Amino acid sequence: MRYIDVWDSEQNYSRAFADRIHKAVDSAFGGARPRTGTKVWVLNVLEITGSVNS
Repeated sequence: MRYIDVWDSEQNYSRAFADRIHKAVDSAFGGARPRTGTKVWVLNVLEITGSVNS
């Protein structure tokens, strides 16, 4: 199963997985969550505004 989502903070991510996502996955797999666990990649967003001309 592959699941992709973007969270605005690590706290919100951790809370959502603890409160909702792990419960849903456990239910879908009959209480036997896959052993591979969750892979997390940090996405750093850089926002630049204004003119690029020198």
